[in-house]
Amino acid sequence: MKRHRSIILSYCIFCELLLFGVSASNLQAQQQGLFEALYIFKFCGFVTFPSERQSGDFVIGVLNAPAIATQLEKAVLGKYVGSQPIIVRNISDIGDLSGCHIVFVPDNMSKKLPKVQELARAKAMLIVTKGAGMAKEGGHINIFTNGDKKFEINRTAAESIGLKLSADLLKLAVVL
Repeated sequence: MKRHRSIILSYCIFCELLLFGVSASNLQAQQQGLFEALYIFKFCGFVTFPSERQSGDFVIGVLNAPAIATQLEKAVLGKYVGSQPIIVRNISDIGDLSGCHIVFVPDNMSKKLPKVQELARAKAMLIVTKGAGMAKEGGHINIFTNGDKKFEINRTAAESIGLKLSADLLKLAVVL
């Protein structure tokens, strides 16, 4: 059953890529940010936030990456996490991240990760990154594109701020 869920998650991501009309070989050229957006969207269903974060809008902040924010907005249009409608914001000022449930920090913003971590500890915010070594530096989930696994998880960092990660998600990742 658990293996079945893992296969379903991988299949869903693959199908969504096909629905957007993008093949793996030309993904970046045709739809910059689509790969990251679909993964961020799928992570929403595999992370449980503390009860005080389970009402109102479910906000995903994208730190200074408008192409990814645009793709994510398309992917989540009309979608919910539980009863919470998903809202996407492209954010340029770290101070504006405080209401977010998830924040995406791209590689070119890696120097901002320590400040994002401070906010995450105070607000039980999931940090999704894309960049070499960013999970080891305190990001909770780091997306990469090499090998069989497509993301790594810093389980200790995520759970230390009150986030619960699904066993199915952990099986699909490199867990640090």
